[in-house]
Amino acid sequence: MKDEVPIRETMAAMPRKKGLSVFTAEYGSEVLELFESQRAQIVMTDVLMPCMNGVEMSRKIQEMCYKTPIIISAGSKRERYHKELKYIRVAEYIRKPVQIKEAYEALNDCCNKIQQGKRIPELKE
Repeated sequence: MKDEVPIRETMAAMPRKKGLSVFTAEYGSEVLELFESQRAQIVMTDVLMPCMNGVEMSRKIQEMCYKTPIIISAGSKRERYHKELKYIRVAEYIRKPVQIKEAYEALNDCCNKIQQGKRIPELKE
C-alpha cells in the first residue's frame, strides 16, 4: 500500500498475527521485486502509486500467481480505472478515504479464506 509508513505497518500487523507472509513497499515496482522473491499471500495496494499504478502492478502479480488475492483502494478516480479493474481478480475494493475498520475487515476476510482454503471471488460490479 502506497500510503504513509505507519498506515502500511498498521495494516500489515493483522495478517502477520494470523501467520501470513507480509511485506510492505511504497512503489509498485518495489512490490513486484518483493513478490517475485517472497510470494506474499495477500496484496493490498492503492490504485495511484508512484512509478507504476496499482492496476498495472496487480495485473503483473496475477500473471505470476493468479490465486493471490488483491485488495485495492481508490478514491473518486476509480472510474478512470474501472475498465481495467474489471479484468483483474480483485478480492476487495476499498473506497478512499480508507477507514481502518473497513480495511481490517477486508484483510480479515481474505486471511480467513486463505486459511480455510477457499477461493477468493472476483470483484463484483
